[in-house]
Amino acid sequence: MTDRRRSNRMARSAIQHAISRRELLRMGGVVIPAGLMLPRWMIANAQTATTFDFYISTTGSDSNPGTVSQPWAITSLVSTSPNNSKMAGKRLGLIAGTYTIPGTMGNGRYPTNNSYCVLSIPPGTASASTYVGSSDTNGNYSARAATIVLAAGGQGSAGGSKWYNAVIGCDYLASGNAYVTIDGLVVNGNGMDSLAAGNEGAHLIFFQSGTTDNYTRPGTMLGVVVQNCEVFGINATDAGGNDAAVWFQGCSGAVLQNCYIHDVNKSDQVDHAHGHEEYGCQGSQILYNTFTNCTGGGAESKTGCLNNVAAYNYFYNCSVNAPPGNAAVIQGWDGGEQPDGAASQFQVHHNIFDGCGRVCFGEYFNALHEDGFAWYNNTIYSSGTVVLQATGPWIQHYNNLYVVTSGSASGVAQFTNGDTNPLAYDSVYSTTGGSYSGAFSGQTEANLMTGQDPQFTGGTANIVSGNGAAQFQLASGSPCVGAGRVGGASSGSAVNIGAWDGTVTQVGCSFASGGTATATPVPNAPVLTVS
Repeated sequence: MTDRRRSNRMARSAIQHAISRRELLRMGGVVIPAGLMLPRWMIANAQTATTFDFYISTTGSDSNPGTVSQPWAITSLVSTSPNNSKMAGKRLGLIAGTYTIPGTMGNGRYPTNNSYCVLSIPPGTASASTYVGSSDTNGNYSARAATIVLAAGGQGSAGGSKWYNAVIGCDYLASGNAYVTIDGLVVNGNGMDSLAAGNEGAHLIFFQSGTTDNYTRPGTMLGVVVQNCEVFGINATDAGGNDAAVWFQGCSGAVLQNCYIHDVNKSDQVDHAHGHEEYGCQGSQILYNTFTNCTGGGAESKTGCLNNVAAYNYFYNCSVNAPPGNAAVIQGWDGGEQPDGAASQFQVHHNIFDGCGRVCFGEYFNALHEDGFAWYNNTIYSSGTVVLQATGPWIQHYNNLYVVTSGSASGVAQFTNGDTNPLAYDSVYSTTGGSYSGAFSGQTEANLMTGQDPQFTGGTANIVSGNGAAQFQLASGSPCVGAGRVGGASSGSAVNIGAWDGTVTQVGCSFASGGTATATPVPNAPVLTVS
């Protein structure tokens, strides 16, 4: 995908609907705080069954009926297979094993044959999503028992007849919705490279709609869910394209939750390689994920996006080596190219940024946020100066915990005077006893805590970057306990400063080390029961 910049007016679409905490619990125990917005179709598709309609195995045959005893082969997921259309609106289980995907598999190269993905999942409907999950040998859901590996050189070459943007997902949809869930798969790109000619990026899980010009305004494709997966292994060499382990474009209400996303690299343009990237998406929920070793950052919400949320994620070693001024762990999230002002709001909250470089960079016109941007209850632990580069009249910044492990705590955040409302109840601490000066670009902050050890449960001096989110929990005697306020207002109820705010039970994915305070993962079982 080329990194295009154009201007256009945005078409509005009220897709998101509030749901109750009780409704979410009926979905299988999703750990999402009250008030979080999710699309209604996720409730309609809440499932209880643990078996599948069709099965694929490493020893199957496409001439089989697709049962657990006579499963299909992985080639049934190629778009031209006669079995492919049978999967639409059904539950497909990949039986435990390793599926190696060669570059000769599939329907050929886009755009000639419209094949963005080697393994193409047919769209479902609002009442019956197409579900692709990992199964044990008995036919029951088993998270990450099935691994898809792209063979070395499997993406093909620029001049060849076989080349793909991605390993698995929906092929480019010119219109309509996806209604596809990918659950519990391991997708290994095995060093997947990008296509230098044409600036086409490399992606492992891929969803894209062509219904709107979604480089400049949000799309409306419903029904995308990626959960409980491990996705890794891009080593791109192109310049100009964007590479990402999980790619959403033109989506509305897409969900990426409880995934472990790691090792996405790009040698020539490191700031264009991301764990997750979005173009033209609205109402996305990026929740409970662990991102590590992504050179260009963990989660980028780029042009044409609106009202997206990144919450309860753990980021480690993301964007550290990216060129200064070009990348950040959370990049974009600014409403660029479809400004909506205070009427819309991006939210980045209850995340832990561990051992990363610049934590936030709004790209539009040198970090100007054209939409509302709420940055709150995040924990940032850094070996150098922390930079939150964001300007604009609708920025909210409160209840954040900054810990700097070298030098002074100066330059903790960069704003333009008058941008932040509220700017309150943050804590800044240097483990080396460095001075506090110049943080927040000289703005006056209400109830700012400086120079106080946050007292993590294992000791602040014993924090080891990369050892997970749980080590950043606050001890009972921490000065940050109860020192924050809901909404950053003096009238708000007391909460902890930082990501572990006293009610949060999970930060990062449940199956990566150190992600949970209490074992309460998001649901693993496939779901498709409609009342």
